[in-house]
Amino acid sequence: MRIDPKTIESVAKELYIRALKILPPDVKRGFDTLAAKETGPTAQNILGTMIRNIAVAEATDNLLCQDTGIPIYNVTIGRGVEFGGGDGTALKAATTLVTAAVASTYPAMRDPKNRTTASRTTA
Repeated sequence: MRIDPKTIESVAKELYIRALKILPPDVKRGFDTLAAKETGPTAQNILGTMIRNIAVAEATDNLLCQDTGIPIYNVTIGRGVEFGGGDGTALKAATTLVTAAVASTYPAMRDPKNRTTASRTTA
C-alpha cells in the first residue's frame, strides 16, 4: 500500500494543531490534583491561573499557553506500507505549515531576536 505524502502532511498538520490546543484529560486531572493538594498561596494562584487558561483556550479554540518545545512525531508503519521517501519530508512540511500559520496569527510565536515570523522548524 502506498500512502500519498500529502495525506501524511495533512494528518500530521491536524495532529500538531490538536496538540497545541487540547490537553489530554489525564493531564488536566493532574493539574486539578496538584491544585487540590497545594498549600502555598503563590503556587495555588499560579495553578489556578494555569487551569483557567487551559479552560479558556479550549473553550475559544485557541492555543494553550505553553512551551511548544520541539514537535516529535512517533510513527508506526505497518508491513508493506510505502510513503514518500520515508525521510520525514511530509512531517517536516506539516510542521512548517503549522508553525507559519501560528506565527502569523499569534505574535508571541514570532522570532524574538528579529521579530519576524520564525522560519526555522524541526520535525
